[in-house]
Amino acid sequence: MTTVVVARHAPYPPRSGSPLRTWLMIRALRGLGPVHVFSVGGDAAAEAMPGVERWVHVGDREYPGTARGGLRRLEKLLRPREFPLEDDAATHDLNRRLTEFLERAAPDLIVLSHWADALPAALAGRANIIVDAHNIEPLLEEDLLRSRGRLTAAMRMRLWRFRRRHRHVFRSARRVWVPSEDDVRGLRRLAPGIAEPFVWPNVVDVDEYADLRSGATQPPPGLEPNGRTLVYVGWYHYAPNARAAAALIERVFPRLVAGFADARLILVGRDPTDLMLAAAERDPRIIVTGGVADVRPYLRLADACAVPLTEGGGTRLKILEAFAAQIPVISTTKGAEGLGVEDGVQLIIADDDDRFAAAAAAIFRNPIPALERASRAYAFVCERYSLGKLERLLPQALAPGQTTMTRAGSR
Repeated sequence: MTTVVVARHAPYPPRSGSPLRTWLMIRALRGLGPVHVFSVGGDAAAEAMPGVERWVHVGDREYPGTARGGLRRLEKLLRPREFPLEDDAATHDLNRRLTEFLERAAPDLIVLSHWADALPAALAGRANIIVDAHNIEPLLEEDLLRSRGRLTAAMRMRLWRFRRRHRHVFRSARRVWVPSEDDVRGLRRLAPGIAEPFVWPNVVDVDEYADLRSGATQPPPGLEPNGRTLVYVGWYHYAPNARAAAALIERVFPRLVAGFADARLILVGRDPTDLMLAAAERDPRIIVTGGVADVRPYLRLADACAVPLTEGGGTRLKILEAFAAQIPVISTTKGAEGLGVEDGVQLIIADDDDRFAAAAAAIFRNPIPALERASRAYAFVCERYSLGKLERLLPQALAPGQTTMTRAGSR
């Protein structure tokens, strides 16, 4: 079977959760036959993708067009765009390139991975499309907007357009994959009557964390483990991650250093906020790395991984990575949502600042119970969230849904 994966953002090398999900999905699909990849958005940090027949990446700078005039912008607001481009000529050209790519690959299956916009013209009428929805984006967007206060008329129009676009994507697909049962319920709310969604979980390749488990991974130059380090990993352009980092800086870490003057907070990931950078400038115990080629050396420093999320969707690959590395985890209920974990068994659940700081302090003071939890978490991730699990699920994931689906191109 030949597969084409059409992805938002370059999936290789995977430097955040969404590319990692896409990359491991590609690796699972390779077991069925040749895989070709067409990705759109951002810049690729590599020229080739291991094990892939052909990879074409279209960076943002290739199509820099902008909307012109008030009426033009209104048209863009009301009409679902086929790609996230402002210029119709660019959209047409991108569809042409994708059509040529598909004709050359002649795929038996097309997988849209984390595709946030309507089906492009190049895919119209094709019956062999699966949508891999990393989140139920319209519901997530609504939650994020509501968290900032009352919805304005412009926000409601934006949400209406977003929902309409996604319903079209989901109803045009042969099947939809989602990360968790929570996302299945969300998808049914958004688009009643679509084919039965399939839970295609976020996973990790546990073998890639073997050196972390053994202690062989070397820490970054100039930094050494100190027994008092809390690490958070995220892409901080994403508002829930930025707010989680702010909570650590402003509320959790001050409580922690009251009892441990040598405690460290390391915030790893792209696009750190001004608040994060200012905190690192003020306090040398707060380290903000920015984007890194490999997160594992920074995980080598972690005595606990923090996941203080209070909003967002999907399931947290950052937790699964920590489990695979056998690093103790402290998370909010929201942060661990959809994973099926138990408080005190694989991790500690802490939904307020005092409990979060106290959980970290307990690990610093006596790491043995936390390491026992981390050992159970490793067994848990191997059983339920490993690449091998994904490969075993593939035949079920490719089976048609149980309900009648709307044909491609319908509304």
